[in-house]
Amino acid sequence: PCSIEIDAEEKSYSIIMIKRIKKLYPKSWIFFILGVDGFLEVDTWKDYEQLLEQCFFVVISRPGYLLNEAKKTLEGKYREQMYKLAKSEVIKDEMLLSFRIFLLPIDALDIASTEIRGIIKRGDSIKDMVSERVEDYIRENRLYRE
Repeated sequence: PCSIEIDAEEKSYSIIMIKRIKKLYPKSWIFFILGVDGFLEVDTWKDYEQLLEQCFFVVISRPGYLLNEAKKTLEGKYREQMYKLAKSEVIKDEMLLSFRIFLLPIDALDIASTEIRGIIKRGDSIKDMVSERVEDYIRENRLYRE
């Protein structure tokens, strides 16, 4: 894990963070993982088309949203570059030649990251909401305390 976004002094737009990560790890494939609810607004993000070219997206299902709604968000070549994975299907190297956006159905808790951050700010436990490893990382790095 790296602290590029945490250490940023200015507003951290996703495109700026991805460019910094690519500079640090030039030979790595970068995957931007987010819920379909967040992806539905991707076309409002700063330089979103450039962002879609800089990294791969994994869009996961969220309660109350249909993964197919993601296809309505983007037009043209980006829509053609979407691939809906089957549950538990693994992204294979050859898929990366044709697709940039992967739609991944998962069984998930009905909880948003903003809710988790609020719980942490209050000092309450999130142990039933995230894995032990994630909880340890958040606690050790004192994330979301402000």
